[in-house]
Amino acid sequence: MYRSEIYETPCISICLCDKWVESKYGTTSRESTNLKLINYLETKYLIHDVFDTIDEWKEYAYNEALYEEESFQYMLMRNEYRFADRYFVFRHYGIVKFQKLWRKYYSDKLKRCKNIKGILMRQLTGKRLI
Repeated sequence: MYRSEIYETPCISICLCDKWVESKYGTTSRESTNLKLINYLETKYLIHDVFDTIDEWKEYAYNEALYEEESFQYMLMRNEYRFADRYFVFRHYGIVKFQKLWRKYYSDKLKRCKNIKGILMRQLTGKRLI
C-alpha cells in the first residue's frame, strides 16, 4: 500500500523540520479515511529544507529566516526517508543524549556539594569531605 524508501546521507546534516499536522499539510481523499495513518504521520517530522554544510545553513538563516513559521525546528538529521509521498527525518540524538548526560552529572555534583553533612564539615574543618 505505502512504500517507504530510506535515503542514506554520508554525514550528519542540519535540516529544517516541522511536526506533520493534518490541518496544516492536508491529506489525499484516500488517506483521510485511514485514521491509523494520520495518527502515525502526526508523530513524524516533515522535512522542509536540508543543509549539507554550515555555510548553507548560515546563508539560509541570514536571508530567509524571517519567513519561517514558529513551529519549524532545526535538528540534526541522520537519514531521511520517503513515506506516503512525503519526506521525513530520522533524527540524530547525539547532542540531546550528551546534554542529558551533562545535566545529570552536574545535578548529582550539586547534590553532593549542597549536602548538609558536607557543608557542616567544611564549616568546622575548612576541608571538603570526599
